[in-house]
Amino acid sequence: MPIFQIKGGLYPLTVLQLLETDLDDFEKQLETKLKQAPKFFYHAPVVIDLQKLDNLSELDFKKLHPILLAHHLIPVGIKGANATAQSLAIAAGFAILQEQTTKTAETTKTQASIDTSSPPATLNNHTKVISEPVRSGQQIYAQGGDLIILGA
Repeated sequence: MPIFQIKGGLYPLTVLQLLETDLDDFEKQLETKLKQAPKFFYHAPVVIDLQKLDNLSELDFKKLHPILLAHHLIPVGIKGANATAQSLAIAAGFAILQEQTTKTAETTKTQASIDTSSPPATLNNHTKVISEPVRSGQQIYAQGGDLIILGA
């Protein structure tokens, strides 16, 4: 009998977007922000977004992690970092969250099957109607017209 299962899930996460690498100023501003709603972020899981930082090499991940924990924030991972910054973040105990920007082969295959297996009903030359379920991450286009999805 299995002792555990691994399942995927979707959970809302707070994203903390860093705009500067000065962690002393960051900590001061974080304290001020958390005092405004002390219980709201208590033990909240946060994702650190680094996309707006120009100087990722100056960010001290080993200092950032304990700052977050000291303020009762649970750092889940980082996003928007280059390979070098990712290595430093992993060494400091952060997970790496990847943006989904590319189509998988399965998504493309499913998209093709929807586009060709059951031609959509058309209301006019510019409207495409899909009556089948559409999966998460699947992309359907109605170029130059409206798209109506009746399925789940």
